[in-house]
Amino acid sequence: MVIQDIQIYSRRARRYASPKQRNALSFVDISSFTGAYVRHKPALNAIHAGHASLSVLIQNRRVALRLSLDVCWPKPKYRACALHEILPSIPPPNYERDPGPDPFTENAWGEVEQNRQVNQTWYRKHRICIVVIALFSFVMIGSWALAASAQNRNFEQWEKDLASKKAQEKVRELEWESQMAQKQEQERTREIEWDHQMQKTRDQERIREDDWERQMEERKAQEQVREIEWEHQMEEAHEQERVRERDWEHQMAERCKQEHLREMEWERQMEEKLEDERVRERQWHLDQAGRERLGLYWAQPTAGRCSSHGVRDYSAQLLNAAPYHYNWLEPCMDIPIIIEGMPHNASRCEQNGDEIWGHWSMEGDSLCSPFFEDWRDNGCIAPGSQLRRASARLDYVPSGENGMELCNSTPFKFWDRSFAHPSTCVQHPDNIWGYWLVDDGDC
Repeated sequence: MVIQDIQIYSRRARRYASPKQRNALSFVDISSFTGAYVRHKPALNAIHAGHASLSVLIQNRRVALRLSLDVCWPKPKYRACALHEILPSIPPPNYERDPGPDPFTENAWGEVEQNRQVNQTWYRKHRICIVVIALFSFVMIGSWALAASAQNRNFEQWEKDLASKKAQEKVRELEWESQMAQKQEQERTREIEWDHQMQKTRDQERIREDDWERQMEERKAQEQVREIEWEHQMEEAHEQERVRERDWEHQMAERCKQEHLREMEWERQMEEKLEDERVRERQWHLDQAGRERLGLYWAQPTAGRCSSHGVRDYSAQLLNAAPYHYNWLEPCMDIPIIIEGMPHNASRCEQNGDEIWGHWSMEGDSLCSPFFEDWRDNGCIAPGSQLRRASARLDYVPSGENGMELCNSTPFKFWDRSFAHPSTCVQHPDNIWGYWLVDDGDC
């Protein structure tokens, strides 16, 4: 509606305007303007399009159309600056129902002349201001033009730099693509080589597997041959065992026969010995007083060596035993001797020429009681043997005694178990060590 009203006023203004005013109005394409049209208000509604502005002034239903060209038009035929014309006031169209025609008043053109004179007076008064404003506008436009040209140069330089950067980026992309192609080619080459190597490795593995299978078959054949030979040898061994058993049975029969003969001979000899003993007993039946009257007694006992752990041997000669050379054993075993304050009968007797000697083994001798120290666990003797070896050093062996005999009879306790003697004893240059073999399921 606003654009239509402005076009109507424009046509009316051209009809009533002078040729100069018509030329000025021809510079403006009214149909391209946009804006807001407010009726019956003394306000200006600015409508801007391009570099031109059109103002519609409404005062008391009289319209003054003012055209101002603020900036020079770019085209040559529209080159006009700061052109201001006061067009005749034309009433706006009334779209409402009007009771009658609205003719122009007679004094309309008089008011236009009056307004023109007022404007001319105003222009004369403000000429300096207008010139200053025009100069300021020219300076501003020049600075804007310089800034625009500098901006254009900067923009062109930026475009050149951007183009060079794009070219460099393109070159780098091409180089990168070339490098990537080379790398891909190298990767393919390495993959092919790796496939060849893997194929070669698989071939070697198959060859080794074939060799291994062949060797296993040969071993199985050899095992079968050895089993057959072993069975043959076992049959021969069984046959030899049966032969040896028959021979052994024959020998045992012979031995049994010989043993029976020896037993019969031994029984005969024993009968003879018993008869001799009975004769001697009949000769010996004397009481103690009789033997004392005969003067039988022991000489002073002599301490001997240590025979075992805590046991010392003593010996003494039976004096005045010459008349009993035919039965020297009985008085030797029957007559006691005082050793360490206690009477003891002889453990054994022997005849050395015309002398009769008695021997005693006295237990509890502290000098014959060495003991083990520095016990050690030597571990399993062999995997699966179920035997563990332990060792200890024998200390405090009396000087001049046989340490090996004492070691073989010395007791020891370890692992909450008591052992009467070691399993073995070993003589080292400086000392004697005892060794025990103990059952152990962990071995």
